[in-house]
Amino acid sequence: MVNKINFLAKIPNILIKNPQRNIHLAKCLQSEHGNSGFLDKVFGNKIEKATNAHSVLLANQQVLYELEIHNVKPECAAEYEKTCEGNVPALLEKNKDLMKLAGGWKSEIGALDQYVHLWRYKNYTDYSEVFTRLRKDDLNLKFKNQVAKLVNRRETQVCLSFTYWGEPESRQEDHIYEMRSYALKPGSLIEWGNNWSRGIKNRLEYRCAGMFTQVGPIYHVHHIWAYKDLASRKESREKMWNKPGWDECVAYTVPLIRKMDSKIMTALPYSPTK
Repeated sequence: MVNKINFLAKIPNILIKNPQRNIHLAKCLQSEHGNSGFLDKVFGNKIEKATNAHSVLLANQQVLYELEIHNVKPECAAEYEKTCEGNVPALLEKNKDLMKLAGGWKSEIGALDQYVHLWRYKNYTDYSEVFTRLRKDDLNLKFKNQVAKLVNRRETQVCLSFTYWGEPESRQEDHIYEMRSYALKPGSLIEWGNNWSRGIKNRLEYRCAGMFTQVGPIYHVHHIWAYKDLASRKESREKMWNKPGWDECVAYTVPLIRKMDSKIMTALPYSPTK
């Protein structure tokens, strides 16, 4: 593994090869704790201490999401979409007092034949009530049995929304959605949230949803962004590097990531986010 001395020796080359992304890298090498702040983040020596549960410090306690991911058999994609379109609106109508569909998408670039549904609940109490209802609901049981024959793998994750992210907005015009998923180092969620609470200010117009897992793979974060098209995505991401503080957000959060994934999605016909 490269040590800190070798890393420091390579910084001039990094600046030459990546001038746009390192305009303020020198500032990132400093912190309020001294010269070792950035390096400690890179080499995993510095993890911010939590004074309370992450869910309390970072989350909007009034917004809970269930992220449902289905990997569909390629030959069954059309039947899966038809089955969902015939059942999801009816299930929503039956449980509209407790749950909403924040978005439903099909992955078009990245993981193919994958479908994502994001269900919104006001709190854990409402989620628990719907969970109990659906286990006894004939319509839902029939729907689940139909889906089970069409998929290779199913997964659900219970997530909390970051306080600074806001809720998904309904969109009437067609968009593409990018879902970026991050597996973080255990213990680094507070540091992630602190940096993104500042970095998000540069990307408010593109945000759709931001959440972290409570049940399922732990220390996973999902960011969902909305763009008009792929060209707009490229342009907006490049412009970020000219905005104050964005380079610091990236410099401080990238070392916290163990694994990351991205996919481009389009909205399903019944999704409130087009």
